Amino acid sequence: MEPKKNPKANLERYRIVLMLVGLCLAGAFTTLALERVTVENEPYVAPVAQDSADDLEPEYEEEEPPEEPPEEEEPPPPPEEPPPPVDPPATDTEEADNDEDVTNTNVVLDAPTPPPPPPPPPPPKAKIYDFPSQEATFPGGMEGMYKFLYSKITYPKMARNAGIQGRVFVEFVVDENGQVKNVKLLKGIGGGCDEQAINAVKALPKWTPAEQAGTKVQQRFKLPVKFELE
Repeated sequence: MEPKKNPKANLERYRIVLMLVGLCLAGAFTTLALERVTVENEPYVAPVAQDSADDLEPEYEEEEPPEEPPEEEEPPPPPEEPPPPVDPPATDTEEADNDEDVTNTNVVLDAPTPPPPPPPPPPPKAKIYDFPSQEATFPGGMEGMYKFLYSKITYPKMARNAGIQGRVFVEFVVDENGQVKNVKLLKGIGGGCDEQAINAVKALPKWTPAEQAGTKVQQRFKLPVKFELE
């Protein structure tokens, strides 16, 4: 036969209430325990007497302010320079003496140097005659002159290949000493013929100079030099 439970002895209905009471008690004990631990951990501070506290204060020595350097005295200003002495005005007697000294002094002035004389005029250019009373002559005559010229001339290869031929006109002067000078080309044909003719004329030997009224003079010549292919 099963035993029957007394409904008054059944504690299941107070289960929730008992759990809440237990939680409240546990929280209270925990709070008390934490407060005690905090109090025990605070450091112990011993009381200090008033006199000993005053002894512990540090003593500070009063520092004296640095002495200021003495002010330098300004040097006295330099004394003023005395005014220059003033000469007394000259008297009439002194002026008369000075005039006599100036009058008696002999002043010698250098005479001005004359300007240099002008340079002498250049000598007049010797006149060049085209037809003097006695013409200049080449040793051996004109035939000898042309023979000499052609002995000095070589027909240029360029002119020969190009078929160039003709006359080259050269001008020159025979001076009072019979020397040939002032050689220049009047008319050329090119191909190297002009250079050959000029060089041949420059190589001419000394001539007999021309004369005018018994005086040796210069004479101008215009000479044709012929270039002809065979």
